[in-house]
Amino acid sequence: MIIYVLHENIGHLGIFVSSSVAKKEHQEIASVTKMIESLAPGLYEMVITTEDGERRVAFEERKVEDIKALCGEEDDVAKFVSVARLSKVATDAYDMWLRPIVKTLVTPEMADSMLRLHPMRQQRYFFSDNNPAMTGVDEFARQARAERKPAEPGNPFVELEQLNAALIEQGWDFYRDLRDALFEMSFHAIYGSPWMRFISGTSRQTRRRRDPLRTPEVQDALERIDKGGYAEALIRMLVLMAHARGSVRRSRLERSNQILLSREPFATMPQEERARIIREQTLIVDYAAPGRAVNTLPALLPDPADRQRAIDLVLEVAGTAEEMDGPTASMFERLQAVIETRASGWKVPAASSSALPVPVTEEEQAPASTQKRRAAS
Repeated sequence: MIIYVLHENIGHLGIFVSSSVAKKEHQEIASVTKMIESLAPGLYEMVITTEDGERRVAFEERKVEDIKALCGEEDDVAKFVSVARLSKVATDAYDMWLRPIVKTLVTPEMADSMLRLHPMRQQRYFFSDNNPAMTGVDEFARQARAERKPAEPGNPFVELEQLNAALIEQGWDFYRDLRDALFEMSFHAIYGSPWMRFISGTSRQTRRRRDPLRTPEVQDALERIDKGGYAEALIRMLVLMAHARGSVRRSRLERSNQILLSREPFATMPQEERARIIREQTLIVDYAAPGRAVNTLPALLPDPADRQRAIDLVLEVAGTAEEMDGPTASMFERLQAVIETRASGWKVPAASSSALPVPVTEEEQAPASTQKRRAAS
């Protein structure tokens, strides 16, 4: 499972180091850390919004194509392959030829001296109490803080100070933008050249996309599509509901997590077994035909009591009909029709014309691999 967070103004590092952003993002990230185990495996964007003064967290399903659209041109991947290849060559050459010499000549004392004499450390040492020349500065600073008197707002020196600060800030911003543009152009010019592509091997390789349907894990999951019991059926229905909705709100995730921790058979089930069932049922929903994932549910729930218990729990997690959007309500109607059981307290949404099951087309009944071939043609 991969979850990422975006911010409209700052980069990914700023989310974790900026104090102003941390007040919101850190609190919300920490509040859902223990519940993400209830999410089906996949790629999600954590979206934090504010509605009526209350923060809301939702996990929106995403695809790799969405990440590619954020990152820009796919051609840049070949350039980073060149960087990785050259970096490995340089590392191997250093380990083979230079590292033994350096280890022989450099003693621990020399290494410690080089560490202390680093320019970045020296400039800190110079203005610290370790420098005898700075003796007394601390007392002067304490006296200045005690006797500080703010200048008048109209003081020309204050205005000159603000003007000078703005000029310095704009100057550094210009230098930063110019430097970044120069580095970027140099990177593309060097690592995008045919010579670098030849070194990295990207000019002679064609990327092969592995078909996930051919992996043993997916094949094993699809072979067990009609095998299992109450736990497998409940998890599959929750995954189907989440896929129909396209996102999972924190409130629903909390309810789902509560079920997986307090209700049987999940309460006494080992964590590894719960994770295995969630992953297996997610693979079935993702790679089996939608019709098969739904229509095989009766085989997992032969007992009418289990069917009633399962559909009631799905409604408890999903919320009332008023909380559901159209696709989610349609999926819930379909689940009830397939297992021939109505949830207690369920009211048909006004937008739904009937409680009949959604017709399963021939396309849905076909295996997922056949669907992909038809879509490609």
